[in-house]
Amino acid sequence: ATLQNNMRMLFIISFLVITGCTSKVKFDKNKWLVKDDFEYPFREAMIKDLTINHKLKGLSQKELSNLLGEPAHYADDQSHVYYTIYEKYRWNDIDPVGGMTLVFAISNDSSVLDFKVNKW
Repeated sequence: ATLQNNMRMLFIISFLVITGCTSKVKFDKNKWLVKDDFEYPFREAMIKDLTINHKLKGLSQKELSNLLGEPAHYADDQSHVYYTIYEKYRWNDIDPVGGMTLVFAISNDSSVLDFKVNKW
């Protein structure tokens, strides 16, 4: 009976790990804005829902900021805004070695023309 219980527990734990890692989270502005030290712990899980189920094209830059908060940075010519999803660092380095960014192309009238998720 103990072996059966151990096997059952192993199956349950494996199932939870697999489904927990692949499940996506619905976009939630409050969770999107959470920043823990230098990380945004919820953004990667919400990015799919945000980009598929929310109308982002056509938003004004002000509406975009109301939805997602202030961007991490702007292009010098203000043609793009960038939101950090995550960044990866080596343990002993201050420069990121990879990451994911949500990039919005902004028109001359300050509305969203397009967007893309940039993994680097």
